Amino acid sequence: MMIINFFCIPFQFQEQGLSALDVLSVTNLINYFGKTENVDDIHVKPILISKGVTHLALYGLGHVRDERLYRTFQQQKVKFYRPKGNEHQWFNLFVLHQNRHQHHSPKSQITEGMLRGFFDIVVWGHEHEQIIQPQKSVAGGFEVMQPGSTVVCGLVPEEEKTKKCAILEIYKDQYRCNPVELRSVRPLAMDSLQLAQEPSLDYCKNNSKEIEKVITQRVEELIERVASRLPDPMFIKKFPSLKYPLIRLKVDYSGGYA
Repeated sequence: MMIINFFCIPFQFQEQGLSALDVLSVTNLINYFGKTENVDDIHVKPILISKGVTHLALYGLGHVRDERLYRTFQQQKVKFYRPKGNEHQWFNLFVLHQNRHQHHSPKSQITEGMLRGFFDIVVWGHEHEQIIQPQKSVAGGFEVMQPGSTVVCGLVPEEEKTKKCAILEIYKDQYRCNPVELRSVRPLAMDSLQLAQEPSLDYCKNNSKEIEKVITQRVEELIERVASRLPDPMFIKKFPSLKYPLIRLKVDYSGGYA
């Protein structure tokens, strides 16, 4: 059985083509692969790993500006190399770091249909929403695993989920995904509040103290909702700020409220 651990690094700060990942790689602190030298003509060659009867072809493509990579795919200038010999004995896993969904224009994403081919699993980085269990692609003949961010990166509903990492176990042409809950992450709770729907405020629209009490009560309810997901005491002792959850409450005060 082969066990694979993935850590998706969302940003690469580069200076003249050199990034922090290059420095970590030459010091043997990480194995850095998937760097693209020419984004107009991309050749992706796998790292071949064998253990017993399991053979893994690991493909990687580091982040490229989405519009530019989209054009390279359209020009059929992205080439994936297969292992020599018996290609069918290899489990093919592709790791990339691009927009999976459209954010601005149709060219601002890499669609699953562009990757149609021989892959078994595509690990999709960059997207913050966590869909840790692999799902069947609707456009390609593979499954997609979207690890998401390991911390809250935005106060949006998709970030309310419990953060996890995963251990991927591979045996021949089969695999198993084992999620692991992260216990050192500040949880996020979100809600909305319409003051016009609060009966206790029907006759005190201009009483800011009463309005404050209603809002405070709702915030405390949100804190209680995620109390069980707060980090373990050992982490809080080392990083005191972790004892506070992240709370976002949208307040609609239309209707003449203070």
